[in-house]
Amino acid sequence: MLRAALVMLCLGLQIMAGVGQAPAQEDLSVLVIKTQDAVVQVTGYDKDGKLIKIGNGVFISPRGDLLTQRSVILGPAKLLIRTGANHDYPVKAVLGDDKVSDLARLQVDPPGAPWPFLKMAAALPNLGSRVMVLGYSKKMESTVLEGMVSSTRDFLGHRIMVITASIPANAEGAAVVNMKGELVGLAGSGTSEGKDIDFAIPVPPQLLKKGALPQAFADWSAAHTAEACETYVSKAARALRKGDKEWAITHAQRAVGIKSDNAQAHYYLGQAYLLSNRAADAEKELGILARLDANLAERLRNNLAQAVKTPGEGNLPELIRKAKPAVVLIQVQDASGRERKFGSGFFVNAKGAFVTNYHVLGGATRARVRTLDGKTFPVVRVLAEDKAGDLILAAVVPDVETPFLKTTRVIPQVGEKVVVLGNPKGLEWSAADGIVSAVRESKQRKFIQISAPISPGSSGGPVLNMQGHVVGVNTFYVEGGQMLNFASAGQNILDLKPGPGLTLEQRAEGWLAEAKDLVLQGRQAREAKDLKKAAALFEEAKKTYFDLPDPYVEMVLIYLLVNDLQAANEELGELRKVNPKVADELVKAIQQAGKDKKRSKRYRY
Repeated sequence: MLRAALVMLCLGLQIMAGVGQAPAQEDLSVLVIKTQDAVVQVTGYDKDGKLIKIGNGVFISPRGDLLTQRSVILGPAKLLIRTGANHDYPVKAVLGDDKVSDLARLQVDPPGAPWPFLKMAAALPNLGSRVMVLGYSKKMESTVLEGMVSSTRDFLGHRIMVITASIPANAEGAAVVNMKGELVGLAGSGTSEGKDIDFAIPVPPQLLKKGALPQAFADWSAAHTAEACETYVSKAARALRKGDKEWAITHAQRAVGIKSDNAQAHYYLGQAYLLSNRAADAEKELGILARLDANLAERLRNNLAQAVKTPGEGNLPELIRKAKPAVVLIQVQDASGRERKFGSGFFVNAKGAFVTNYHVLGGATRARVRTLDGKTFPVVRVLAEDKAGDLILAAVVPDVETPFLKTTRVIPQVGEKVVVLGNPKGLEWSAADGIVSAVRESKQRKFIQISAPISPGSSGGPVLNMQGHVVGVNTFYVEGGQMLNFASAGQNILDLKPGPGLTLEQRAEGWLAEAKDLVLQGRQAREAKDLKKAAALFEEAKKTYFDLPDPYVEMVLIYLLVNDLQAANEELGELRKVNPKVADELVKAIQQAGKDKKRSKRYRY
């Protein structure tokens, strides 16, 4: 099999210089060009002209009928569309809206009619059908995503199509089209059964019918003032429950901007200011609340009185002393017992459950943790994982109760002092301090940028606030940057849904299956002459499961294909560590291919 693969690659060498995009990719590019002009960004502004909403929309007729999400138009006093050429046009009227599907049909009068538009698909795509998502990011960067329909389900009272394309923030309402360029729905995202999902919302037939007379957008907005305010009040309450102070402030401020006499909005705004250590702002909200609702004012007043000041830096040595026993060193081995990597983690309960990064434990067939007092325990179960948040919850069976750290959902403020613990470069149980530089978001997860230094081996260690609570997990750093270090936020830990889990051996079988699938995708990319994509997939397969020799074999062949003998030899050395027998077979196949080349002029390098 190895020899056959090598010969196949040799046959392809003569045409490598002329490699271009595969026909399917060319068709995709043409499809994007044909459909992109029908998609626009939708922006909403309050009565003072401040931007408060961003979404996407798609024209469905040459006369300017536009579909978007109803939640995008709920709240703004003024609505504009922005085209790919960065031209803004006002929304003239609302032709219809549907609360169940959260879609609305608008009327725009852009100049230069007929306007580019998308036709509605006659039928919804089947499961497994390919779809594209076309839209714009917040900064008007064109977004084109490809995926497939993975399932259908009821969501908030409406039937939706779950898709594998990941919808970025502010791109909701983007067009979801089939491979004919026909509109099958509008893009959305949400949470179902504790998991994030991306989906396409089919357009209800009644929304496409000619109904009542158009309603001027200003009139529609005024008629929905109470609903818009309550929507933002609910969002502020939900953000507070999650510990997301920034969004709680944003949503509460928007509710107050819509209805300045809404007591609940002022109460949540005061609470969010209090959690953000903005006592003066909370006091202002208390003064307003006292005139609107005495009971809510009293609750906020009590919370203000009970606010606890952050301990001073003199407590830092004591904080570190108490936290270190909960931190562990994680050692990951392959099937032969060779140590492949190490990292950090920390116990989250007294029974031996611990958190670390997904990239630390992922791919392991064997792993163990070592505690501060020198005890070593094998990792026995994987209880929950979040690859997007780079987190994994696993467990050991300790001989006594384990010291553990408490995690908070509260996102620390920029400038707040933090402490990191871990095992950087193998320097066990090291501590360092710094500040929160920024709060970022990626793949719908919060990440905290910190100035405290981290290095290889720090991954999975806790980031603590001055109360000793975990606010993040050391995750990655930017090489070559100065103090560009990042931690997965504490709320991502608390969002993990632990269950009975799998033994590490059982989970390793899953990682093996994932690695084999990556190898298969890599081979398909290689056959399509996309060596860059193939190499990336093979490298990912190596990380996903250490003991699978196939991706190492494939990388050797790719390096031979591009005539990089030094890299091929180095990869062969890595393969020999993983599986000496397969390495020997590969060497024999390469040698035999060389002999065949000399005997025949059919294969030219």
